[in-house]
Amino acid sequence: MTKRKENAKEAKPAATEKEAVGTVEPPQSSEPVPYAMIALSLVAIIWICGCSLHLLAPEDFCGAGMFCLRSSPVYSMSVLTELMSKNSTMAERSTLYTEICQDNLGPLGFARNIDAPRHPLPPFTQATALEKVKAAEAAWNKRDPALVAGAYSSDSVWRNRGDLFIGRKSIEEFLTRKWAKETNYKLVKNLWTWHDNRIAVRFTYEYQSVETGQWYRCHGNELWQFDSKGYMQHRDMSGNDIAIDESQRLFKSSEEPAVVDEAAEAAAAFSADTEEEPVVEEATPEEEHEGG
Repeated sequence: MTKRKENAKEAKPAATEKEAVGTVEPPQSSEPVPYAMIALSLVAIIWICGCSLHLLAPEDFCGAGMFCLRSSPVYSMSVLTELMSKNSTMAERSTLYTEICQDNLGPLGFARNIDAPRHPLPPFTQATALEKVKAAEAAWNKRDPALVAGAYSSDSVWRNRGDLFIGRKSIEEFLTRKWAKETNYKLVKNLWTWHDNRIAVRFTYEYQSVETGQWYRCHGNELWQFDSKGYMQHRDMSGNDIAIDESQRLFKSSEEPAVVDEAAEAAAAFSADTEEEPVVEEATPEEEHEGG
């Protein structure tokens, strides 16, 4: 009993010394940690930083502000442009393009479009998607590279068969080379399907080779993605040319002169020459006097 009292007396100064130092345990909080708010805050920070660096754009987000998780790498457009420069091989471009498109989201990080809107704008309906398709058909049939290139964003990404490039200047250069080799060109585009800011197109066009005179028909498909201002920012095209005879053509280009049916014209001229002129009876002096 005496030993317990002595131990208690020895322990009491130790407790008093601890209180003197000021070490007080914090009270336990019963409020849960707001993990959801922390996660949303991180996403917002990533989005703000990404937009400021042109690594992300509003189109990179889908649904109600939810971030599109992707397995493929995200490149800024400046990096894509450099990697797809003329110094890179076609195999290197193809590898890069496959990497960034493997999850079906396509390229991200397009620059903000400061151009005036090109209506109709996404999200598309059947009517507005068809309007977009027929507007493209009309522009391409004019074979004006600058006019056609103006419908694409300044950093539009193209895959045209085996060609991969970026930007309006590259688009215009490509179309200039293309139409220098093709004459009597006629294109028909058909709406296949659409969703949100994307349109799928089936097309057919016929042309004659400037070099050989051979006629061809091309069957192909296009996948289009538009920005919020109605400019096409991604075009993915595949097509196959089939040699045809001139007699097998189904389309007529605006370059060709109208076919004159000489037999029909001759018949019409003969009918006009042989048509009897109406007989005009001369009035008698009495009739003239009465009429006048």
